[in-house]
Amino acid sequence: MTRIDEKKEQKQKLTLGINKDVIEKAKATGINISSITEQVLKAMTYDSKKNTEEDLAKVYEIFFEAIKPVLKKYGAWVRVGTFYEGSPDTAMWHGTIDLSSSSLSRNVEELEEYHTVTVLDVVSDLFNPTKILENLLESLINAAEKNTEKMKEFEVALRIISALTNKSSTESKKSLMNTRRR
Repeated sequence: MTRIDEKKEQKQKLTLGINKDVIEKAKATGINISSITEQVLKAMTYDSKKNTEEDLAKVYEIFFEAIKPVLKKYGAWVRVGTFYEGSPDTAMWHGTIDLSSSSLSRNVEELEEYHTVTVLDVVSDLFNPTKILENLLESLINAAEKNTEKMKEFEVALRIISALTNKSSTESKKSLMNTRRR
């Protein structure tokens, strides 16, 4: 191995504060927390001297682009922010900002309004990266559990269809044999 390859493979331990239940569920559903965290942190490497709102929006965009493939893989979405119209104390309504594998949307459920937005449009309402990562893990866990449940339902449905098909075949053969005897 060359020195460059050795440097690439060197890993360092990192401690994150993530809810214990989330970690246990992620492990139980086979979600690799280390891999996801590493992807996200790679995406978030940026020049810390940049600190404008546009710079922050660019970092979020990189972060979200790193998340989208795993959202697509599990058929999931993740809550990445919230907002209030009015002030938080006297809000006319509360909304959410959600990321799917294909879009970022600003949602006001009470008004049934869903709008695709840019990161710069909502950057001040986005959660911090740790909260988004925790929400991501929870979303992936939920999606994995739903996918597992659907797979079980399909197995049952296919067994029923198979049984019906075999029974129908058997009944058809019997009918055909009875017809031939006449």
